[in-house]
Amino acid sequence: MKITITTLILFLSPVFCQYGYLSGKPNQQADLNSVMDSAGVNRFPCSPGYIGIDCGIPSSATLTKLSCYLKGKPGKSAGAVFIYNDPENSGASCPGGAVAPAAAPGGAPGGVPGFIPGVPVAPGGAPGGAPDIQKCMNKCVDDVLK
Repeated sequence: MKITITTLILFLSPVFCQYGYLSGKPNQQADLNSVMDSAGVNRFPCSPGYIGIDCGIPSSATLTKLSCYLKGKPGKSAGAVFIYNDPENSGASCPGGAVAPAAAPGGAPGGVPGFIPGVPVAPGGAPGGAPDIQKCMNKCVDDVLK
């Protein structure tokens, strides 16, 4: 059986990129740790990434806590710590953040953070899934080539 790099990446990408990234500039490791501590989540590993330092968010509960904590704080454009799927810290994954109308069409659950009727949402919360999947694929390729 022939396994290509693309097949391997597509197979492993959901394993490594389940919920997104907490990101910052290369000199912001202390800030990333401080955000994790202040948000009340256990610290999780960070590694050099395309933006600077990327910390893979391990669970949806952690993503929710981080999103709520960072909501309204300066984001990527201000050179601060941010969640990759929410670069300006708008609270997209925080209940009460970017929330769909109370009754979504087609019986979809209303009030689901980041839910936009008719737009597929990736596991990390990015509409359409493109940014999450592309970043994950790039990271997986780099890991394979190391």
